[in-house]
Amino acid sequence: MESSLLHVFLQIFLFTLATSTDLSGLICEGNADCADIAGSTCNTNLKLCECFGNQILSSTMQKCLAVVHGAGDACEEDVQCSAALLNGGTCQNGKCGCTDGMHYLRGRCWTSKALGEVCDSDGECAFLVEANSVQCLDNKCQCAEGFYQREYSDCRKRVENIGEPCALNSDCTYDGGFCNTSKLCDIIADRGKLKVNHKGEKLESCLEFSKQVAIFTVTKSNNTFMHTATKRGNKELGAACSSDPECGTLNSECPPSGYCKCKTGFFKSPTEDKCIPEIGGPCTNEDCVINGSSCDGSKCVCGMGTAASATKQECLNQTIAYNRRCSEISQCTLFGTRVDCKSNGGSSNCVCDASSRHIVEDNICWIVKGPGQECSDERDCSVPYKTNEFSDMYIDCVENKCTCIEGYHPSSDGKNCNLDAPDLGDTCTENSDCQVGNSICDTKTKMCACKTGYYADSEGACAIGVGGSCSVSEDCASVANSECMANKCQCPAGWTSNLAISECLPITNGLNEECAESQQCTPSLGEFGECRDELCQCQKKHHLVQGTCTPSKGLGDDCSKGYECFLPVSTEGLVCRNNKCSCDYGLVPAENNAYCTGELPRDLKKSRLECRPRLGSCFSPRTFVFPHSSLFVSHNRFSGARHCGILHPHRRVSPRLAQMKNWSLGNIALSKSVTLYVNKYFYVFLQLCFYSKHNVLYSMKIFDML
Repeated sequence: MESSLLHVFLQIFLFTLATSTDLSGLICEGNADCADIAGSTCNTNLKLCECFGNQILSSTMQKCLAVVHGAGDACEEDVQCSAALLNGGTCQNGKCGCTDGMHYLRGRCWTSKALGEVCDSDGECAFLVEANSVQCLDNKCQCAEGFYQREYSDCRKRVENIGEPCALNSDCTYDGGFCNTSKLCDIIADRGKLKVNHKGEKLESCLEFSKQVAIFTVTKSNNTFMHTATKRGNKELGAACSSDPECGTLNSECPPSGYCKCKTGFFKSPTEDKCIPEIGGPCTNEDCVINGSSCDGSKCVCGMGTAASATKQECLNQTIAYNRRCSEISQCTLFGTRVDCKSNGGSSNCVCDASSRHIVEDNICWIVKGPGQECSDERDCSVPYKTNEFSDMYIDCVENKCTCIEGYHPSSDGKNCNLDAPDLGDTCTENSDCQVGNSICDTKTKMCACKTGYYADSEGACAIGVGGSCSVSEDCASVANSECMANKCQCPAGWTSNLAISECLPITNGLNEECAESQQCTPSLGEFGECRDELCQCQKKHHLVQGTCTPSKGLGDDCSKGYECFLPVSTEGLVCRNNKCSCDYGLVPAENNAYCTGELPRDLKKSRLECRPRLGSCFSPRTFVFPHSSLFVSHNRFSGARHCGILHPHRRVSPRLAQMKNWSLGNIALSKSVTLYVNKYFYVFLQLCFYSKHNVLYSMKIFDML
């Protein structure tokens, strides 16, 4: 009864711990009240719904879930893992494990502590290292006796005898030791002549050395030894129980759930009714049956070249080459503890984590420390070099502080060493690169330039310019004609700054006044004024209107006001009509559209207006329009009557034929046809083609304005 009550309270405690859920839904009077929670019954003594035996309530309070006994077991929710792994247990990808910042060891999750950090128990220090390699000594995680520290976070077993297994050169801790290609500790020879053994004893010959040292390989038996469990009771794992003595399997117990299970730090054999010690668990030689493991002192450990899995139930082969395949992070521990088994799409490889870089010579992921950080080893200091790469070329450990080498300086984020940019115009990446006082790195050109309010003087320095900070006018001595006003170097009234902000220039009063820069002209002429040939003028294709430079519109251009229309030679006769710049009535454009005129253009004076049956034959391309009632007559001998076609290329007007009788000009008789046209200047004119008695063709035009 006592065990059952304890089980219920344990369920409630773990459930509230994992879910922080209101328990009002668990209150019951009978089993019917628990019908909504699959697999539960009503404990009539406690008036609460409880799950059967080896189960626990789900976070949704809708069903009972099996309690998970250890890391790696299948799960649906975190609450199943918390029951076995306690605080930090979580369900990840359908398997129980420990949450970030914690690791699994001997049946529970521990807060991960690195070497040198404060600790209360050895279990806190055993993160990504062999369980017996670290210890909590004087409340600080340290390497255990018989292990050496590599970098700042890794402890590896010392190999002190030639011929013993090794993985790294540094494992062979005696003088001259190295790990040969057979992964056995050897000793460096002087071109084949060994003069001392690994203890420093002088040798006379290689033969003598061969007598003293035996090269051998350590192998493990085929795991044929198995510990025969001495059963105290007769109940196997998983059987219902009420007390520990009932559970007959060695290293098993009867927990509050009431079902026999392996003790913490042990796991059930997949093939037999046996509790096998996990890696890091207590042992004798016969206990450590995990393939590749052995009992080292009092703990099961994995052999050289292997590492304990996250569940501590396997010894996995270590990945020996950097950036090669792995299935979990424990296989990457040959490179230290600052590693990651990172997915690259199809598979995962061992790589250094974001806090470290790979040092090829030592085959380790070494911590990265940037400018200004404390250091004790040259390898501590490095800066980003390429994508996912680091370099120690630009940084050294000087007086226990990472310092950029000469010619380089710390970047603004403190992570890199940037090349000094000593002069204006030098290439840069950020403002701190530019060494000249009051200079910045231009974001567009990526070159050093003076900041706003300063200009480059003849010495290559940045001098105070217009807009620069000042306290008194003497501070503005580098800007001619300036004054200190409102703590800024400024030009007085009637003056303006030059482009270089190094001088104040007088503002001109208008057109054709002497100037040095366009800034002097724009206050009076407007934004389209400029200094050209040392005189204030309007920009090209602009003209002066009421003292201000305005864009010029030529013949045919769109306009809204008459002053917008402007021709270089003369504006006389130029008007804005129907939102177009045009010549006034009775005027036409002169050659090159330079002005408006009333004279006959030269090309028309020389041309003949012949009455021919083709488009545009009666007028020259630049037809001159006569004033009202003016006449122009040309003649040419022509055989047979013809009718002139429509001349205007853009607007066609239907011909109007009329018989014009009783009208003559001298002794000339009118022809039969009269045609109405509209030319490109929108004037109506009449053209009459007629014959003389002597078969001479005359062409007469009468022009009239619309």
